[in-house]
Order: sequence, then structure tokens, then C-alpha cells
Amino acid sequence: MATNPERVRGVTHRWLGRAALLGVLASSGCLAFERPTLRVAEVRLGSLGFQGGSVAVTLQVDNPNGYTLESEGFQYRLAFSDGADGKGEWVTLAQGRDDQKVSVAARDTASVELDVPFDLSALGDALQRLLRRGELEYRFTGELRVTRPRSVRVPFDERGVFRP
Repeated sequence: MATNPERVRGVTHRWLGRAALLGVLASSGCLAFERPTLRVAEVRLGSLGFQGGSVAVTLQVDNPNGYTLESEGFQYRLAFSDGADGKGEWVTLAQGRDDQKVSVAARDTASVELDVPFDLSALGDALQRLLRRGELEYRFTGELRVTRPRSVRVPFDERGVFRP
């Protein structure tokens, strides 16, 4: 029985087309996606000088997905409470973005350290509160900018107490 080369080519092209479509759907974000979770693991004073300093914030990024997540960085805001037990107003100490690339393997956790710079003028009230009480309630908010397998912004809002 002879096979028709034109027919074989047509079937092959249809299968290749379907395979390509599946690849496009998978890469366009049609994969099941669970948002990663972020938590503050540690906050410590990074540096302090005459005009400002930095706070080192270590984040844990948990990827519940069965594939690697990649991001292009973070946007953040670090604030402290001017009231007792975090019930006062939140005063911004620093805000900005960190463009470091982050890759978290499938069903894994990655530690990311952000260097959060601040001006000494912004530290005045926080420093007085820290000296008076020995601790400082903080709030670290922002978003992780995931780029692969699809573009999505993952917000975070973490609170804690800084004790030097």
C-alpha cells in the first residue's frame, strides 16, 4: 500500500501546529499558578553613617509551584509605628525598589537579602522611639515582580519588632 507524501506532510504539519499551540499556551501562563508567599525572616541594621544608613531585610520566598519562578525584583516600603504595639500611624523610613533577579526552584524556598537605604533625617523619630522602648515595630510592604512563567505582581505586608 503506497502512502501519499502530501497527506503525510499535512498530518505532520497539523501535529506540529498543535504541539506549537500547546507550547504557546503553557508559556503564556495557562499553567496552574499558585502565588508564592513572602515573609520577613530577619531585619537588622546594615550600616550607619553621618547622612544615612541601610537596613538589611532578609525575605524568604516560597514557591509552591511545580516549576521555577523568576522575578525582576521588588518594590518596597519600610515603615515604623509611632504608637504602642503598632497601633499608631506608620511613618515611612524608606521606600524604593531593588532590581536584583531572583530565581526560586519548583517547590523550594529562596532567601533574598534586600539592602534598604534610608536618610538620617528619616531615622530621627524611629531612633528616639528605639532608645526609649528598646524596640521598634516595623511594617515591610511591597510587591515581588514575577516575570516567568508569567508576569504577575505578588504583594506582601509583613509586620514585626526590631530589637537591636
